[in-house]
Amino acid sequence: RELEHQIQRDLEDGLQTHTAKRMTLNDLFDHYMELKYELKTSTRTNYQYMYDHYVRETIGHKDIASFRYSDIRAFYNSLLRERGFRLNTIETIHSLLHPAFPLPLRVDLIRTKKHALTEAQQAVFMQFVANSARYRQWGPLFTVMLGTGCRMGEVIGLRWEDCDFAEETISINHSLLYRQKEPGGACEFLISTPKTETGIRVIPMATEVKRALEQERQFQTEVCPANIMIDGY
Repeated sequence: RELEHQIQRDLEDGLQTHTAKRMTLNDLFDHYMELKYELKTSTRTNYQYMYDHYVRETIGHKDIASFRYSDIRAFYNSLLRERGFRLNTIETIHSLLHPAFPLPLRVDLIRTKKHALTEAQQAVFMQFVANSARYRQWGPLFTVMLGTGCRMGEVIGLRWEDCDFAEETISINHSLLYRQKEPGGACEFLISTPKTETGIRVIPMATEVKRALEQERQFQTEVCPANIMIDGY
């Protein structure tokens, strides 16, 4: 009766326990990717890159049915403490693993809270950058990131035509990534456009951000003029 009850629960939860006992996480992920026909090429490449580099040879060979909550937490903790991963990177890996696990393991696998820098901390950070011979050149970039809240790829992917200095607005409509375009190939720059319409937005250009962008534009004009085309951008 206990076995019947467990099988019934698995069926109600959409779990195929008999199959899971013979499948590894790698098997399930590869099958999952085969079924995701709608994925954009850049998204698929990013998913494959993240999984192959950080999961496949670590916990990927483990049978699905043998996973426990503690196994996943230990894996995430090792990425945080031993490899120094940032929380957003772990969240990306988690988004790949989440669909693969049985329902009980999907709940509360990871709880992360992002802490924004206070204004005082931002001031200390920017003062350090300004006084550093090594990092001073990145001052405008950090100013734009802090002043817009944009993702890294969105900031480094900005074009001057995305910056309206007259209206003091910035158009966010794509990201610049550095990934493998093909499995096993060399890494290269590529453009990724937002998955949803909400990812395309126009944000205000704060005074300090405008000043930083103008400083960077002058630097690029005088010191390192560039005319680089990436994926039509």
